[in-house]
Amino acid sequence: MTHFNPYGPDPTNSDVFDPYDSTPYVPDAYNPDTFDPYNNIGSALNYFPVRSRPEPISISTVIDNEYRRPYVSIQNCLSDLCGQIIMGCSVLLFLFVLIFGIYSLVSHSGHVQSTTPDQCDKQLIGYYNGIEGRNILENQFHNLTHAVFTSEFVNENGSFENSHKEQEFLECRKKLGESNSTAKIMIAMGFNKGSCKIDCITSFIEKYQVDGVELHWNHNEHFLSQLETTRNLKNRLKKISNSKLLGVSASSNWSRVTELDQVLEVADFVNIELHDNLRSDNLHAGV
Repeated sequence: MTHFNPYGPDPTNSDVFDPYDSTPYVPDAYNPDTFDPYNNIGSALNYFPVRSRPEPISISTVIDNEYRRPYVSIQNCLSDLCGQIIMGCSVLLFLFVLIFGIYSLVSHSGHVQSTTPDQCDKQLIGYYNGIEGRNILENQFHNLTHAVFTSEFVNENGSFENSHKEQEFLECRKKLGESNSTAKIMIAMGFNKGSCKIDCITSFIEKYQVDGVELHWNHNEHFLSQLETTRNLKNRLKKISNSKLLGVSASSNWSRVTELDQVLEVADFVNIELHDNLRSDNLHAGV
């Protein structure tokens, strides 16, 4: 039986490495005796294997002549979604601002049209003196905002001239209430100095439930006293009701007509009589 000696040479293989053989081992590809410079590729590759990268595998993604959609990550989806949301919010905000602007313009225009008449309310005041036996018809009250019974009905003491005038006043007030319930009923009185005038006026207003009084100023030299009395009367009327009206009338030849700003501080309205302006020699006639 032959025993294998791992340290002995293999007689059958001359290329077996002998650890005790100091002769350097030279492959055939580099052996000058066997090296062929024109055919050394195969041999060199056999002795020097080169690590090579695997070729990329190309997998066709064509399905039924249509390319498969590329893979989209969640981050890209969220980014696209946020962009779409921002764009949508911007469009909605623009539409909201546009609609709100149009609505404001239309509503403001309608508000101006609706409030303009209120700022310039026209007052149609009718004066009735009861002279010549004229009777007021119901249709004459329809457009009135104020009905003033002149001093021919009520004297300076705050009482009717006679019972006939009182009855006529009550009948006219009834007709006015039936045809035009919103019209204000007032009485006109000549001016008289003294506190008795104020007491008489307030007593008459409370007794006959009229809406106000119009004082007729006649004397230019009494302007300050008339102004003071009118102011006191206004304060007394406020104690009765804030809705009570106080008016002042003056003729066109009244020399203090340019001082109306002081009168308007205590009066609700001022009536300038122009029926005699052609006969007036005053420079302010017809103002």
